[in-house]
Amino acid sequence: QQEKYREAALQFQNALQADPRYAEAHYQLAQCYMKLEIWNGAFTELSRTVELQPNNVQARLDLGNVVMGAREYKRAQEQAEFVLKQDPNNIDGRLLLAKTYAALNDSKAALQEVEKALKLAPDRSQTYLTLAQVQFAARQLGVAEESFKKAAQLDPKSVPTLVAFASFYQQQKRWPDGEKLLRQAIVVEPKNRN
Repeated sequence: QQEKYREAALQFQNALQADPRYAEAHYQLAQCYMKLEIWNGAFTELSRTVELQPNNVQARLDLGNVVMGAREYKRAQEQAEFVLKQDPNNIDGRLLLAKTYAALNDSKAALQEVEKALKLAPDRSQTYLTLAQVQFAARQLGVAEESFKKAAQLDPKSVPTLVAFASFYQQQKRWPDGEKLLRQAIVVEPKNRN
């Protein structure tokens, strides 16, 4: 909670030496690793958490997002499908599944999943961000830009949204628009390295 992730990681490692089957310690250690961007460690600890607690939906979502970042799209899809089997209305599960479909070049299925998420949470910035990314991947540039704008409007202090939107503009060589968004992100989180 104090953002001392290295110190916290050491404490969770100590707890796991005392009890290697302590699922919550594995999960919290994974959270520390994710904050520290130690992705192999996060993957290992999330995998162990899921092994010990197969129905831990949040651990499965985190694991899905970690393997998604490693471009292991089928593994990410498996995690999303498991979550949705447990809870068909899980918005983050729908968004993860949409991202896997987009990565696997199935833009129709990706858009369908995002539409389902939008029906569940029409005022959630992350949903519009995912929609924008799926639309961009499908080369629907006009509607993607509108979805990025909606995501930024719903959460103007979301650095990931601002950076993704800036990247969208940069890929279209709209440098001033991208720069403006990156400057806005710096104002929101001046210490953010990304």
